[in-house]
Amino acid sequence: MQITKKWGCFQSRKNFPLILFTIKLTPKTVTSILYSLVISISLVSISALGYTVYRNYIANSLTTIFTEMYGTTMSDQLLGISHVYLSLYVSFTIIILCYFLFVKEKQKYISILIIILIAFLLFFLFLLGGKMSIISLFLLALIVCITFIIKEKRWLVGVLFIVLPVSIFFITIKNSQYVQDRFYPLFNSANYEVGDNSWNSIACRVSIMKCTLANFIKNPIIGTGVGDVQDDLDECTGDLKFISLKGMNPHNEYFQYLLGTGIIGVIIFILSLIFPFVTAYKDKNKLYLCFLFLVSLCFLTESLLERQQGVMFFAFFNALLAFQINKNQLAKEEQK
Repeated sequence: MQITKKWGCFQSRKNFPLILFTIKLTPKTVTSILYSLVISISLVSISALGYTVYRNYIANSLTTIFTEMYGTTMSDQLLGISHVYLSLYVSFTIIILCYFLFVKEKQKYISILIIILIAFLLFFLFLLGGKMSIISLFLLALIVCITFIIKEKRWLVGVLFIVLPVSIFFITIKNSQYVQDRFYPLFNSANYEVGDNSWNSIACRVSIMKCTLANFIKNPIIGTGVGDVQDDLDECTGDLKFISLKGMNPHNEYFQYLLGTGIIGVIIFILSLIFPFVTAYKDKNKLYLCFLFLVSLCFLTESLLERQQGVMFFAFFNALLAFQINKNQLAKEEQK
């Protein structure tokens, strides 16, 4: 992923690296790839945040910089990628860093650097305001916290998994109006009303869900066809006079498959997530488990696989981490 003159660092159709799995891919190579992602995301985050702070500093006083900052400015306008996808990338990078911190052996100064980087990326993630990525990361942190306390008997580490992100989140939400605007509406029942409301990220999903269910009833078994999903949704939103919602997908990957391929297709899709999850659990591949947990939850509020930015991310790292499971299984069989 290279930074272009127009800051289009994440235009995956141009820059996303490809791996040929026909070559010998060692654990060291996989680790190097993960480190490359960490470095790329870190540099992009630092660059985006630095440029945004500089631009705000010119127009505003230092005390109002973070109040005036917007996640869409740092991602959509500056980097050419939706804050939803960038939040997903940053969340997975944080997971990788936590994995390196607690699983991989390293020198002390490297651990300190990783902790500082985790704190910074958490701060940047909250500024981006990708709600589901943040919520998924919190739930994952809670699960890890409980696991460390109950199973590993490591109380300090377990508590840190919750205290650190919670502290950074409240510091960020207190100082950023944009973050407040992203999360406070979740607790307002008025935002869950059906209507012509594309400006409300919560209500538009609820309204689209009405059309999703209406179209599903027409073709419940095999669906309406992958290529006809958007046309059917647009027809429904037009009939209901939800003009501002025209062109919007279901904003839920499970519903996307439900409409396009019916019950049969969505069951296959869910099984394609459950099977590797079970396999990763048996193989004790913690990083792959976290990856599947993260994307599975994010699929609830976004049709991530409808854009190349989501398809390439999921396909690349899902294949990479699944390959590691197969490699570990082969190694065990050879030892026997």
